[in-house]
Amino acid sequence: LVEMGADHAVSEMRIAAEWDAATANATYNPGQRYSAEDLPFLRLLDPGYPILIESLDAPELDGRSGEFFRAQNTQALVAVPVVAGGGLIGVFLAQTREPHAFTLEEVRPLQALADRAATAIENLRLLEETQQRIAELVTLNSISQALTSQVDIYALLAQVGDRIAQTFGAKIAYIALHNEQTGLIEFPYSIEDGELAHDPPLPLGQGLSSHVIRTRQPIVLNYDTDQRAHDLGARFSGDPPKSY
Repeated sequence: LVEMGADHAVSEMRIAAEWDAATANATYNPGQRYSAEDLPFLRLLDPGYPILIESLDAPELDGRSGEFFRAQNTQALVAVPVVAGGGLIGVFLAQTREPHAFTLEEVRPLQALADRAATAIENLRLLEETQQRIAELVTLNSISQALTSQVDIYALLAQVGDRIAQTFGAKIAYIALHNEQTGLIEFPYSIEDGELAHDPPLPLGQGLSSHVIRTRQPIVLNYDTDQRAHDLGARFSGDPPKSY
């Protein structure tokens, strides 16, 4: 499975399954991740056509990627795009241990498998999105009930924060309030890895919370979070998250 960067090129690949024809062993969700910086070959991937590499000496293959595949005892490979919704979501990689000129007859069944995988993945995503929407509606309903039954503002914020964290599966979540009298941002609710955190107040500054407070507009960052925060004139105080 691949993730796309702001330039619409592949920025990262995560291995979802591996199969070794020599041993007939399959491994599902091994989880290895490779960035386009570590494996520049990923930038060649395109939703419109497969990539055929007959040998590691092919001019279109960069040296770093060639060394990567050579370390895997690979001498030739074909990368077939997995496309859903008009966008590249994954790739089928077939690798051989000897130089090999792939034929159309060899690529065609791989493309058929990739197309079927894309359909299955898209259906699963639609199901997950539907379940997510239902969970969000349940969360909104429970928050509405809390608003009418809870008179303690801090207890209310704790309930709201817990519901939101559970709904979105967030490892880090917080509620920030701006105290106009002191100019500080206070954090009455904050969790990290499921544990309550006690974040000290911070002055209104360059963080994303400050940006939201100043602009009174929501922010959604799903890729390149560090760069996109920088583009907004904001920055993260620690390691940038995958999404925000």
